[in-house]
Order: sequence, then structure tokens, then C-alpha cells
Amino acid sequence: MYFFICLIKSSFIFFALLTLQLPKKWFILKLLLLIYCWPYFIILYLRKKPTKSMLIICIEDFGIGLVKLGQFLATRPDLIGKQMATEFHVLQDSLPAIKYKKISTLIPNGIIVEKTPVATASIAQVYRGTISESGKIVAVKIIKPGIIKQIRIQTTIMYGFGKFMNICFKKFKQLRLLTIISEISRYLKMETDLLMEAAAIEKFTHIIKDANIIIPKVHWQFASKNVLVISWIEGVSLNDPQAFIGYSKFERQTMASSLLICYLGQIYDQGIFHADPHQGNLLVTPDRKIAILDFGRIGFIEPKEKEFLADILHGFVTRDYYKVALAHKRAGYISKNTNLLQFELACLVMGQDFVGKKLSHIKLADVLAKIMNLALEFGIHSQKSLVLFHKTTAMLEGVLMIIDPQMNPWQVAKPWIKRKIIQRYNAKDIYTEFKKEIIIFLKTL
Repeated sequence: MYFFICLIKSSFIFFALLTLQLPKKWFILKLLLLIYCWPYFIILYLRKKPTKSMLIICIEDFGIGLVKLGQFLATRPDLIGKQMATEFHVLQDSLPAIKYKKISTLIPNGIIVEKTPVATASIAQVYRGTISESGKIVAVKIIKPGIIKQIRIQTTIMYGFGKFMNICFKKFKQLRLLTIISEISRYLKMETDLLMEAAAIEKFTHIIKDANIIIPKVHWQFASKNVLVISWIEGVSLNDPQAFIGYSKFERQTMASSLLICYLGQIYDQGIFHADPHQGNLLVTPDRKIAILDFGRIGFIEPKEKEFLADILHGFVTRDYYKVALAHKRAGYISKNTNLLQFELACLVMGQDFVGKKLSHIKLADVLAKIMNLALEFGIHSQKSLVLFHKTTAMLEGVLMIIDPQMNPWQVAKPWIKRKIIQRYNAKDIYTEFKKEIIIFLKTL
């Protein structure tokens, strides 16, 4: 019964969102949607607070799926406009909180917490606390009660939407929406296990060596599946418009470069990366460093995929688009019958929108449109293992643009990539790689 109530509610919200976003020229359709949704609009109107728009209330009511999308869009003002992106910041750390009484029994013995949370996200909320014995200030993260049930319902609804899209639009099948949704569902469930997050923080403490990047410390004696206690880090969230006031251009460049190199190392060296780099999860500390928070969502890259991504990145940086095409062929992401030279030219056209450009000159909407067209034209299937990688890359680019809009990520990454390529190949590897490429090339003749 609860599921059907959520389904009906979701349909109201979906159409309400459509009504809010449709162009003015579609007046008749908007009128029909308004008639259909009038009960929900009345509820929204009665609940509406001056600090929140109807759009934000709709997203909050829909649940985790739409909130996660809103968190991503908040990092991309180039896609949805600065005003809406600013509005979406609320979804990153200021969602409605669960009352203290409902979670007070989960607070570990030996910790005193303030009753008002400092941050509330879709899955958990965070409190400032003190360890009674030592007096140390800590951050206490607590999973919201009933969240696992909500995730199950939301992913079922998204899965139904994916099936609907596959039936209505045959070309969508090759994008593997259902596979992507199941992967998203898996990661959402992982986020509800705070012992896994504690382990991830411990792992990143050892693999991130940059002095400009701060990772919190886990207090394992208080850890459980529903509660995580970490060291408190003083700083200003990137959501705060005042975050970089008083910072020099050089300081902002240093922070942006450190964050980019940090992520390159995570992805291409370690094969494990922090997969939720929105503004609410990044702090600027008083000593001009970046603190990374919330390790609930972690991405993994297999060795074969690391090699594929490294080849693509190197190909784009050096503008060797044949290498980009060859990497797709070798990984099996395009058909064996695909003409490599034709695919190379298509990659070259796409690369003109972002390769070598400063962040402020890259229009992500155009890039995404061309990637989608390329995928449909050449039958490139979406890889479920790379879903988080693509999402993280887009979020990271948006965050870097906030820190240093004039940053040229290609210039920053180029020396690092060249060094890694040299390290990657010794004489034996080069010979083996050369043989593989000759065989692939002969097969295309």
C-alpha cells in the first residue's frame, strides 16, 4: 500500500515539475497539467515556506533519486543557470532534518552532541559533538531512520521509468538505462553503511599524500553501521559565496590544481575515488587547504578500465584522436565493424568543445549533447562500471570552476599525464602494446 501511495505521489510531483519548467508557448499542455495536479499544488502551497521555492519542495518530496540529481545540477550553473544552481545548494546539506528524539538513541555513549544538526543530506545528518573523556570536538554522522525502505521504493519507481523509456524510445536501449539505474541503486545502498564509509576514509588517508588536501580522522571506537564519528574540521563550505573572499589568484589556482591532481591520482593510480565532490562536501580551511568530506559514495575502476581511461585522456591531451578511437575499439565499446578513421573524425569534432580550453569557456550542455549523439550514431553502450566516473568528472569540473574559473585543466594535467605514461611503459610493455595495435589495425583493413 505504501508503495502505491509513493507511486501516485511521484506522478503528481513529476507532472508538477513539468508544469513549472515547460515553455510559455505550451500553454494548453500546462493548463491540462495544472488541472491534473491541482490537489498536489494546493498541498505544496499550504506547506510552502518563504525560503524555499515550489521546485525545491517538489524535489524534496520525490525523495533520494531526484535529490541526488539536484545535488549534481547544483555544481553545473552552466546547465541550469546560476539562479537555479544557487537554489539547488539547499539539496546538498540543508534538507529537512529528522527530529532529535528519533535519532537520540543512536548516539554512542561517551559523546555529547548539539541537538541541532550542522548539515542534513538525503541519507544522513551530521551533528557537532564532543568526546566526554578527551574533550575533542567531533562530527557525528547518523543515518536517517527508514531510509533503506525509501531507497528501495525510489529505485523501483526509477526502474519503471527506465522500462517506460525503453518501450517508447528504442534507441534508449543501447544507453542501458536499466543497468545504470541498478548501478545507482547499488551505490545508494552502499551509502547507508557507515562502517564502509569509515573504511573508505581510512583508505584515503593513506593514498592521498598532498599536503593541501585534508581527510578527516575516524574514531573507530564509536563506529557502527548507522553512526560515524570523525574529527571536526574547521572551514567554510564551497556553497558559501564568501568562501574565497580575501584569497589571491595564486592561492585559488593552487587549491584547484591540488584538487584536480588529487582526483587524477585517485582514478588513474589507485582505481578508487571519492565520487561525490559537490560543494557541500568540500571545505576551504583557514590555512588555505581543501578538506574532503562524506566518503559514503566511492567509485572503483578496474585495471582494464584504468588503461582505457588513461589512453583516452592521453589522446585528448595530445590531440591524438586516433588513439581515442583505438582505445574505444580495443575496449570493445564500439562495434568491430566501426570505421576507426570515421570515429576518429567524430571524436575530433567533439573535442573542439573542450580540449585545451579554460573551464569558463567550456559549455557542458554542448559537450553532453555531442557525446549523446556520438553514442547513438556509433552504437556506444553505456558502461555501468563507469557511471560514477562520468558523474564525478562532471561534478569535479563544476567545483573547479567555482574555485578558479580561469583554470585550464589540460595544462595542469598534461605534465602529470606525460609522467604517468612514461612510468606505465617499459621496453617490454611497449613491444607488447605495439603488437596489439598492429593486430587491431590489420583487422580493420
